[in-house]
Amino acid sequence: MITEHVLFFYMLGVGLLAFIFHEIDDRSKDVLPTEYSKLASPIERRLYNALVLNGYCVQAQVKCGPYRIDLVIGKLAIECDGKSLILFHRKRLMTERKMLI
Repeated sequence: MITEHVLFFYMLGVGLLAFIFHEIDDRSKDVLPTEYSKLASPIERRLYNALVLNGYCVQAQVKCGPYRIDLVIGKLAIECDGKSLILFHRKRLMTERKMLI
């Protein structure tokens, strides 16, 4: 009796894993390579993949005047600030502090 339960849950787990991997494989084909290739940083790529896999129509690097918006969903603009921008602001803040002293 115990072996039947163990075998049942083992087969259920294997079937569930096969289904999950099949779904992940099918969804990864939906990401457009042209939009994906425009992305500049790893955080933009991760966010883009997550949004596309959840069914959103995402545009990458949309021009807005002299600037570019990282990701756009309809009328929603998303800017992804990475480590380099944070380091730039931190260095500028340190320089301003030194000037005050």
